[in-house]
Amino acid sequence: MVATMRTAMARGRWQDAIKVANHWRGQGGRDWQITLNLAVCLSRSRSAPDQTILALGNEALHQSAGQGIARLGVADLALASGAYEQALQLLAPVSNASLCSNPWPLIELRVQALARLGESGMAERTLAEWPEAQRDWRWRMASADLQVQENNWTAAEVHYREVLKEHPDHVVAHHNLSLTLLSQQRWQEGWEHYEWRGSNPRLKTNHVPELLPKLESLSQKTVVVQGEQGIGDQIMTARYLPTLAAACRKLIVQPDSRLVELFRRSLADHIQVVGKERREATSQDSQLHLGSGSLPLLCWQRLKQGSSAARGYLKPDADRVTRWRKELRRQAPNRQNVGIGWLGGSTGAEHRERSLSAADLQQLTREHQAHWIDLQHLPHGWKQLRNRSQQADLRLLGDPGVDLDESAALIACLDAVITTRQTVAHIAGAINTSGTVLVPCRKEWRYCGQEERWSWYPSLQLMHQKVRGNWREELKEAIKLI
Repeated sequence: MVATMRTAMARGRWQDAIKVANHWRGQGGRDWQITLNLAVCLSRSRSAPDQTILALGNEALHQSAGQGIARLGVADLALASGAYEQALQLLAPVSNASLCSNPWPLIELRVQALARLGESGMAERTLAEWPEAQRDWRWRMASADLQVQENNWTAAEVHYREVLKEHPDHVVAHHNLSLTLLSQQRWQEGWEHYEWRGSNPRLKTNHVPELLPKLESLSQKTVVVQGEQGIGDQIMTARYLPTLAAACRKLIVQPDSRLVELFRRSLADHIQVVGKERREATSQDSQLHLGSGSLPLLCWQRLKQGSSAARGYLKPDADRVTRWRKELRRQAPNRQNVGIGWLGGSTGAEHRERSLSAADLQQLTREHQAHWIDLQHLPHGWKQLRNRSQQADLRLLGDPGVDLDESAALIACLDAVITTRQTVAHIAGAINTSGTVLVPCRKEWRYCGQEERWSWYPSLQLMHQKVRGNWREELKEAIKLI
């Protein structure tokens, strides 16, 4: 059973492994390795809330009688859930000697937890304890991660390049190198390494990406662009679709289902936007398949970030916009309408970095008498988080984010938005709504700009966090910009 799960996990077949474990557990089976592997699969596939995953991890830890390997696994789950303090507590009793066959996961997890808590000095000392003669590529990967957390991209770049000298096809090193290069705005080389991202449909069975052809060579090709990664990334890269359509014989776009109607309205009629139910057979030799994350590399020399095209390249539905304007005038005829996106990401770690607390939201509503509107999309497993905005008396209009066409029309009617790093920011920027994006201490390549104006979406201002985990001063500044 354990071997079956590990085989499925090694191939990234998380759901297959989950089915095996659930069936076995349903028959009364109990084994800490299977329980822990189930929690890992649920975490990797993002198929369960953090509390469910951590509960399984704690069950596995109890079943193992506190074994060191089990502690490492549960600490890894805690890291993914943003429970960094818990991860350190789990790791504290574990010694290198007890893991003599492979002590590196212990060191790596400790460094990751400390770095994400802003304890860079302690993280550096943890790395320095390792004998210099034994500092191999794993030590460099851990060191690079620490440097990324501190925005020291050039130092991280050195480590990743050294890893690639030893392991030229190291997928994670290539992808992480791309992020450090893009964060330095070294775009062309960064996009080339970005092809190693795990969601790229052009990865071969050995996880090495197929070479992307030149834009100029596509005149006789039908190109199929598959939406990948998150909704925000698909919105951001949509600016390149008209350029690609002009270069190829026919363009078929397969975005996330929630984007289909918005893309159909915004793109030219000769660009075919299809949902899952209408996706054509795509085995012809004349077709080129690529992921939406490859569009910048394909079109960069011609369009760059497309700053001029970035002003309103998605078009909300005019009838819905008219309806929302009437409704907002009825609800608050003499007040500014300001939308709030307060939770970013799909894991606990991302939430911790990219979210506003109930107290943060209350600060906004207390210090500025706008008509505050809750724009936050909450999937089914997160509905309990809505109490944050309810405590701050944000106005909830419908179910935000379920119908992105509806959300785009509402956002188009607002005087401004204030949002964390998330989909709301990309929608607002792509339809040219003004506002502020709150950027955490750990910066990220998507959120760059000149004089705090977002390069990818010029209608939006960037507000960079000064103290990790504290938005108080940034929220005061954001209110002044309304």
